[in-house]
Amino acid sequence: RPQVGALSVTESLTIENPSSKCYVGRAPRADAEPITLELAIPSNFDRTTFHKEFFGRNFAIAGDRVVTSIPWTPGQREVTFTYTLPNHERCRLWQRPLDLPCEHLCLRVEHNDPAEVNCSLGRAAESRAGEIVFESQGTVLPAGHVLRVQLGRLPMPWTLYAKWGALILLVALAGLAMMFVRPRNRRE
Repeated sequence: RPQVGALSVTESLTIENPSSKCYVGRAPRADAEPITLELAIPSNFDRTTFHKEFFGRNFAIAGDRVVTSIPWTPGQREVTFTYTLPNHERCRLWQRPLDLPCEHLCLRVEHNDPAEVNCSLGRAAESRAGEIVFESQGTVLPAGHVLRVQLGRLPMPWTLYAKWGALILLVALAGLAMMFVRPRNRRE
């Protein structure tokens, strides 16, 4: 969802452990907690908010990664979170590698002009006004597969235009000053 000066992304992951065992991961070092899930969201995010407090308390930032050591019990869990990316460009390429293999992926983009949105996934038949839907086409996408969405004509903050407006105003004032202030002839 494009906003003025930002891109708001909400993700919902259905994580399924089909085995009868609890997945506890492996520790990268002997003195470290095991990492059971790493979210590969872009590292320049402003903030991340989890929709359930349990996940918000159990995910942490490690370097430029968002990680957890939650043991994943058998069955399904849904993890939903929103993050905000700063945007100071008229067009934007959003890229996101998949965290886990994915059987079904649905990507919804809110944008006023569908012709301004391109995606590495195929366009789905269903859409609502102001929304473009893309879906994976029946193949399992591997972990690390990169999703790409090109967004055009995004709303820009007025402050971005203010610097150009100030420059134009300064040049106009300098031009006016030169017209009204004339050098005096000196008599010797």
